[in-house]
Amino acid sequence: MLFSVHAFAQNGDSTPLGPSSLEPANLSVVRQQLSKHSQNIKNLRANFRALEERFGLVPSKPLTQPVEEDSRKFIAEPLAYPLDSILVEPDRTLSPIQNEPSSEPEKIDSEEPVSQKRRIGFYILPFIALQGSSGLDYMHPTLESSMEHELGFASGWRIGAETERLFVEGEFFYNRNELKGTAELTNGIPGFSTLSSVGESESFGFMVNAGAKFSLSSATELLLGAGFGGMNQEIGFVLAGFPMPESEKTVFANQLFGGVDYQLAEHFRMGLRYRWMRIAKMDLFDHRDLHLAELSLGYVF
Repeated sequence: MLFSVHAFAQNGDSTPLGPSSLEPANLSVVRQQLSKHSQNIKNLRANFRALEERFGLVPSKPLTQPVEEDSRKFIAEPLAYPLDSILVEPDRTLSPIQNEPSSEPEKIDSEEPVSQKRRIGFYILPFIALQGSSGLDYMHPTLESSMEHELGFASGWRIGAETERLFVEGEFFYNRNELKGTAELTNGIPGFSTLSSVGESESFGFMVNAGAKFSLSSATELLLGAGFGGMNQEIGFVLAGFPMPESEKTVFANQLFGGVDYQLAEHFRMGLRYRWMRIAKMDLFDHRDLHLAELSLGYVF
């Protein structure tokens, strides 16, 4: 009402309201003025509201819901996780950036893994060896010669199966020696009592070995074993410049050995062995002994 009176005063209309002012001609003017004053009041109210928001007297946006309703709604909703989990120490396996579990979960074996030594394993070991020989004599009815061997070599392949303590293997090998000797005539012809001789021996053989292993460290094992097999032996020599007939025969052979195996990697093994081998007699040659110092390097499955 105060604003209405003030508006009338500004427009110069000081005529008091009375019966004459309620004429139809003046009613439309009054309605226009009232609507104009009502709009002014709304504008003034909006200005006051903007001034209060600028100085922080009221929040810029009124709350759509009372605080009590929001709090009741929050309490009524079930928690997605127990409250105890908030107090538990954070999991160290979570990523430091995203705080999410790592992409690779920790592997937990329900059973103890089986060691390689607790199962049957297989191996292939090529080898080379230095070889010395002794005890070979030529036994002809009229001529006897004691043959001396120079240092020779041997090579071959060894294929085997093993457990934690035992092993069985097959062995293919080749060896060769140079021979030097002195022959003595048994009939006592003057001037021909001694004769020099030179020659060579070659052998191809196959043996089956078995033995035991003793652990010295996590990668080193001691080996002890024995074996037997057959050897095709060929011996030929020249006596006083005259070639003698070659002798060839397959004979029985056996051996004893000891050595050390070292595991270079998961599938690679190096070994050292000493082997003593006895070769049986031939028709015109006595038995002989071989001494081999061997180096092997191969693959383990």
